[in-house]
Amino acid sequence: MIRTTFHAYGFALLFGLTLFPVAMATSEPPATGAIIILRDKNDATCSLEIPAEGSGLTYRYELEAFGTKCKGFVARTIEFVELPSALKIFLSDDDWCSESSSDQDFWIKLRTTKKSTTVGITKITTLFDYNRNVIIGPGLLLENKYQKVDGEVLDKLSCIKIVASRAFNVPLPPAATERDRSWSGSHPEDDVNLTCYSNQIMTGRKHMGDEQGYTYHECATAVQSGASVVIQTITKSTGIKESAGIYFVCPNNRVMIGREHIGDENADTYYGCAPATNAGRNLTVTPHGWSDSMKEANSEFRCPTNQFLIGRWHQGDENGNTRYRCATLQ
Repeated sequence: MIRTTFHAYGFALLFGLTLFPVAMATSEPPATGAIIILRDKNDATCSLEIPAEGSGLTYRYELEAFGTKCKGFVARTIEFVELPSALKIFLSDDDWCSESSSDQDFWIKLRTTKKSTTVGITKITTLFDYNRNVIIGPGLLLENKYQKVDGEVLDKLSCIKIVASRAFNVPLPPAATERDRSWSGSHPEDDVNLTCYSNQIMTGRKHMGDEQGYTYHECATAVQSGASVVIQTITKSTGIKESAGIYFVCPNNRVMIGREHIGDENADTYYGCAPATNAGRNLTVTPHGWSDSMKEANSEFRCPTNQFLIGRWHQGDENGNTRYRCATLQ
């Protein structure tokens, strides 16, 4: 039996680290600054950070994905606090944050029209009482909306996408490029314990056969402005049942560095994620959409050029489907 661990930076180091939270507590401290606050039917809260004004960046919160802030939170109301101007907000019941899925019941698009936009606690169902292109609160415009006939909105919010405007006089940092992409050696899927080499990030994975078939992971160095990106402390996720059809995404502004899975499809999988820096600055991770589904057995996935892995989903055994998610690093 072959077992590949890249080097001493491996998952053995992660066991003593704090796990990613995967479900919100019943309450949070009061939030300050630009923030979106969700509340459930019992008034427990969960707060979402906002991309910086003028950054042009996108934050996505998919509430069914492990590693996502507010994982599993059932939002009934929403509150907007001190939001910057020209911020776009997309709300949907679709797990993939789509506005074209045939399965979704609703989506709604909002946009702020002034600085420091604050709109108090609002029922998400109430948003659909407003017409398109109508100001629904001081500085908050409802641009567009969709609700399926008899579609359920109450307590069904699954995804929030937040897009900041791009400042004309503040250039975005260049996107990191990849260098030295390479595959790991083979290791049986029921005995995977792998972390990329120091200062490398996962970019792909392939698997052949059942849980005793072989798996490979691909890693690469990220380069920005001619310098190699530095990977900071790796944190290990909580265990996720491999076959359960549960989405995992690294928390905001972290990239995937490693993966562990011991056993068959009913055993747990753990992911290692970490922030990345260049010249002492934390890089921003902008997620892209999920890949198409592929049959796990005899599958191969590589992130598009100059993108890096941040998420994975799998359901069932080796005949079940798998999806991946990649991101741009800036």
